[in-house]
This record gives sequence, C-alpha cells and structure tokens, in this order.
Amino acid sequence: MANTVYLVIASAAVMWALWRSRDVIAGTLALGLAASVAVPLAGPQHLLPLLSAIDAFACLVMMVVWIQYTSLRAWAVGYIGLVKTGLTFLAAWGLLGPWAYALPFDAAFLAQVAVAGGLADDLGARIDDVRRRVLPRGLVLLRDGEG
Repeated sequence: MANTVYLVIASAAVMWALWRSRDVIAGTLALGLAASVAVPLAGPQHLLPLLSAIDAFACLVMMVVWIQYTSLRAWAVGYIGLVKTGLTFLAAWGLLGPWAYALPFDAAFLAQVAVAGGLADDLGARIDDVRRRVLPRGLVLLRDGEG
C-alpha cells in the first residue's frame, strides 16, 4: 500500500516536472522512474544492482548535460543521484535495513524531481527575496565585502 502511494506521488511529481520544464533532465527522471517500476516486474533475484545501474545512467546523462550546457540543475540532479547510488551500495552490503534505505532513497528521488521541475529554483528565489527585504545592508556585505 505504501509503495503504491509513493509511486502515485512520484509519478504525479515527474509529470509535473515534465510539464514545467520539458527538457532532458526531467525526461531522464521519467525514464528512470519507469525503469525502476519495471525492474521488480522482471523478477530478478537482486534488485539493488539494477536500481544502482538506473541511477548511474541518470548520473551519466546529467554529467553530459552539465558539461554541454553548464546546467546547475543537471549538476544537482546528478549529485543527488550519486548519493542515491551510495545508499544503494550500502543497502546491498547489508549496512542499511529496508526502511533505512527506502525512506532516504525515495526522498532523494523526490528532491531530484523538485530540482528538475524548477521548484528548488523558485524556493531559492523566495528565500533570497525575504533575505533582501529583511537584511538589505547585509546583502552588500555578502556580495562585495564592503559595508
């Protein structure tokens, strides 16, 4: 039941990211979600190496996009993918239990989708606006060190 709820939320988030950005970054995450849903249906003995391969592929695509376009969204999505790959290796070695692996892994995927859809950009802009209104003189200090 919890897996189904997560898949519905993740699918809706990926569709939102695709609608909002329509680029390779969101498309790669959509393909990764589809592949990760299809992996258990194939019935392999060990799911974790296949999930790690999906994340590694996404990281490679993000590296290419980052190098070609210097996209910080691609860099962030790729970096989160590296963290997910590390979590998968820890789980494969038996150092993380099922819930200690699944919760951060799923949260990291949703973070990737938020970055790919531009939600993280919007959040950063809002935080910057609040900081600009609250500490207008402080921004000058942060920018060029003169007050």
